Amino acid sequence: MNFRNINPIFPFFMILLIKRMVMDMS
Repeated sequence: MNFRNINPIFPFFMILLIKRMVMDMS
């Protein structure tokens, strides 16, 4: 698994996941 290859999409995925969690909580 190449981290350099995943790096660009990782932050976007994290933001999407956090947004979904926040929507679930409220």
